[in-house]
Amino acid sequence: TAALALATKLPVKLVLSREEDMGTMRSRHASRIKIRTGAKRDGTLICREVEVLLDGGAYADMSPLVLPAAVLLGAGPYRIPNVRTGGRAVYTNRLRASAMRGFGAIQPAFAGETQMDELAAKLGMDPFDLRIKNALNSGEKWLGSHHLPVCEVGQCLDAIRQHPAWQARLERPVTPGKRRGFGIAAVVQQSGIFSASASIRLAEDGSVTVSTGYVDIGNGSDTTLSQICAASLGLPMEQVNLVVADTDGAAYDFGTAADRGTHGVGLAVQEAASRVKEQMFQFAGEMLECATDDLELRAGGKVGIKGVPQPELGFGDIAARGLYASGGPIIGTHTYYMQEPSLDPEQTASVGFRMGGGVHYGFAAHAVEIEVDEVTGQVEVIQGWAAHDLGRVINRDGAEGQIVGGFVQGIGGALLEELVWDDGRLANPSLMDYKIPGSLDAPYNIHCIMLENPEPHAPWGARGLSDPCIIGPGPAIANALVDAGIPRIYRMPLTAERVLSNLLDSEQN
Repeated sequence: TAALALATKLPVKLVLSREEDMGTMRSRHASRIKIRTGAKRDGTLICREVEVLLDGGAYADMSPLVLPAAVLLGAGPYRIPNVRTGGRAVYTNRLRASAMRGFGAIQPAFAGETQMDELAAKLGMDPFDLRIKNALNSGEKWLGSHHLPVCEVGQCLDAIRQHPAWQARLERPVTPGKRRGFGIAAVVQQSGIFSASASIRLAEDGSVTVSTGYVDIGNGSDTTLSQICAASLGLPMEQVNLVVADTDGAAYDFGTAADRGTHGVGLAVQEAASRVKEQMFQFAGEMLECATDDLELRAGGKVGIKGVPQPELGFGDIAARGLYASGGPIIGTHTYYMQEPSLDPEQTASVGFRMGGGVHYGFAAHAVEIEVDEVTGQVEVIQGWAAHDLGRVINRDGAEGQIVGGFVQGIGGALLEELVWDDGRLANPSLMDYKIPGSLDAPYNIHCIMLENPEPHAPWGARGLSDPCIIGPGPAIANALVDAGIPRIYRMPLTAERVLSNLLDSEQN
């Protein structure tokens, strides 16, 4: 379109049909994973070996980044003293694979969490007990090198087990002609990567304007970033104006990905607000004839002297003083630079790729109740549980929306969504044949459990949330099928055809 517009000097618009769109889009990496886990008889994990093979499609795209993530996350959120992971991404004559929600985590989580249930059955242990016994705790190191200041995946698992709806799960009668099963999964995902910038300008009417290149694509970041700014300066939300994606005035931003909005961009906003506060106190100290250490922010956009009710200065008065005294407005800027975790070469070695990691990790636990139709093999998720450690909940409604939306999206990937290939040709390039979950596919209740264990070096202790929400439903549903008496299925999606085939085979045998 750019070349045509340049040649014709006219606006050019390209409109693709649904078939053309799906035939040229980027997809999640199809994968084949081999995993082995060793444990003592008491359930203590002692080793794990993971081998990942990713279908990168016809072009490399994001495969060189997704592969290390999948290899790293293959260890799961567990304390395992001996881990060997590796993998390859290969070219094929299919759609190029790229980044999708749950970056590199969904595939190894399905393999690892279904195997944890198999291990629990072999050891005669409760699946909750096996996971909690081996769950990483705050202050421990993951894979020998990644220090985890906050890690409470065990709390997430226990929160589901203690939830009233889980305790009462057997009270509801099973629908005639159906089988019922329950399944759980623990979740880990790296997040908070790449740098982020923000600037805040104080206006003479006492309002502030926050400028960032980060874009809200429905994840609620506009509200969250405004809340962070308002809380940092003691302003009501109505006095915070947000300008996003202005490529002329805002700093470059990597984009809306990797759970970096609340954590990375939020940190930049919080620190930029701190710079504004420093400048305001400098001018307010001159106006009130006191030291800056004696000043405090007050509700409603005011600055006063500690312990002295009056006089007070409005932000607008201070902004005017700064504008005329220094010849320019009060502006605070900050760029947050990602500090990758340092790796201990004596504990962790990597060959063939750069062994990085996220600034922080998101931990969660998911559980489902399902019913399986014995005639059709259709799987219905009756209710779900999602326990997430958010560090600090800033926007509760937005967080709940993320959790519920991600959970339903995870159900779609687990039960419905599949690209069907016929000799290298995409056979279902439309939403008529490529099924995505609708409202009737969602559980009647998804119990959202939000834990708060503040993350250091994060805005108000908050960490990213989006990616972990989609990871757990797949393995949890697979485990629930086994609980319902369906032989283990080792691939997604867990379609009605595959479920019924396994059920009939087991009955014949």
